[in-house]
Amino acid sequence: MDEQTEDAVWMVNALSRYLRMSINKGEQIVSLEEEIQLMRTYIEIMQKRFQNKFEVFYEVEQDTLQIPIPKLSLQPLVENALLHGILHCDRKDMRLTIRSWRTDGEAVIQIEDNGCGMDEKTLATITSAETKGYGIRNVDQRIKLYFGDIYGITYESTPGEGTTATITYR
Repeated sequence: MDEQTEDAVWMVNALSRYLRMSINKGEQIVSLEEEIQLMRTYIEIMQKRFQNKFEVFYEVEQDTLQIPIPKLSLQPLVENALLHGILHCDRKDMRLTIRSWRTDGEAVIQIEDNGCGMDEKTLATITSAETKGYGIRNVDQRIKLYFGDIYGITYESTPGEGTTATITYR
């Protein structure tokens, strides 16, 4: 009973921190560093919820931390990677990797999972109007709105091996 109380207090505090960070100052564009802090809080909540069944690795280049990004752009990608990727299949070494780097004047952010992967038909519907969800499509549209139509989210996936979501923008 005492352990459940500790877990409940921890979860309430983590959710409170996540909500404060997500609505802080009402800004639409934040630094990648702030967005990663918000995402880390979300991941901590999910690790607690799923009893640390997955590991998270960060390969974030220091010079990318101050680049601007629309707020709440990473959380939907991480949520999909967890709920439809690594936690959806029966695997012992569940991994989520978050990367960021700059190349040719562009910012690149990747969320990679080693989950079940997707077939080409499913992959083709992720950012289209055909999908039931709106999180990924919303992030893709906001990236295009702020940075131009040539930017946004792309996906690569191999059934049985995992999926990589890549945000590219200037």
